[in-house]
Amino acid sequence: MHKALWQTALGAALSVLIALPVCAQQQRPNFNGIWKLNETLSGTASTGPREIVWKIEQAEPKFKYTASGKRGYMPFTEAYEFTTDGRAPADASKVAVSGAWEGGALVMRYVRDGKDLARIRLRISADGKQMTRDGAMGSVKIHEVYDRQ
Repeated sequence: MHKALWQTALGAALSVLIALPVCAQQQRPNFNGIWKLNETLSGTASTGPREIVWKIEQAEPKFKYTASGKRGYMPFTEAYEFTTDGRAPADASKVAVSGAWEGGALVMRYVRDGKDLARIRLRISADGKQMTRDGAMGSVKIHEVYDRQ
């Protein structure tokens, strides 16, 4: 009887260990919502990005965002829709985004004609109140902090 109980406990423990990698892969940060650039924490200069607001809709593996604000004093708006499974964009002739998870960070590659234009890493703080956007666009380094609205 003691041996049967031990085997049952061992079987249950192995089931949990086997399921852990699957659960860990499914735990993705929730980027859904509206995010506003925190210019103070981002160290934004007057010629840099300003007044940026991101609206994100995430339903794994689909990811969609619109961003608007100013680069220096020039207004801009951009919108992209992509998947987070690393698939290459369908139309290589225009700027598109490819996304892939690296741990708890979403890495977005902006590509055109098969060439990387930018690589940006999105992360959410442990409390879910801030999103950090780090990376490079060519030789320009990017570090932006956004507050959840």
